[in-house]
Amino acid sequence: MLRKVIFACLILNLVYAKNINTCYHEVLKCNDCKGIDTWLCLDKNSYELAQKHLGLYNTFKSGKIKYLKKYTLDIDGKIYKKYRKFLKIGNEKLFKLQRFKSRNAVLLFDKREFLKGRSNGQKTLKFKALINKANSSRRVTYLFYCKNKQYEQSRLADYDSTYTLGNYVKAHKNTNGRFLIKKNILLYKIYKRYCK
Repeated sequence: MLRKVIFACLILNLVYAKNINTCYHEVLKCNDCKGIDTWLCLDKNSYELAQKHLGLYNTFKSGKIKYLKKYTLDIDGKIYKKYRKFLKIGNEKLFKLQRFKSRNAVLLFDKREFLKGRSNGQKTLKFKALINKANSSRRVTYLFYCKNKQYEQSRLADYDSTYTLGNYVKAHKNTNGRFLIKKNILLYKIYKRYCK
């Protein structure tokens, strides 16, 4: 239990650090597990890396970035090539996430997973997101109705630690009804950027 508390406290640095510029995420291949759910956040000179070896264990590391060349980084002894939308490590990529922050939460999502469409004559936007709060996280799918400034949320899954690194707590299939976007600060920021 103490290990979980210490790990959760370390992960909070990833979520709320003021100097974090960019976060990356992907599930990397693994020989002895189902995959490695990897979160890497960088500022100018340092990194923080959280990994969940699916079905096995969690790891957290932080330290200084060693610049080998302008866009080549040495992070924890592994060489990363930095591109505009992703980091490349070997043959695999960690993709850059969109990050929106409020006073008590951080919402992360991969813009590549946006599904734009139309419903009843109005523009819609569907995407999956991860919301991190002080000591918990939630995976959720949002559907925005841009003209009406409303949203629906579905497929909620709650965890007792940030970045879903803790225990699975509960799932919700759907929340009934539509909600006003402007009542949720994080979603309103996304609406202003992507629904206009």
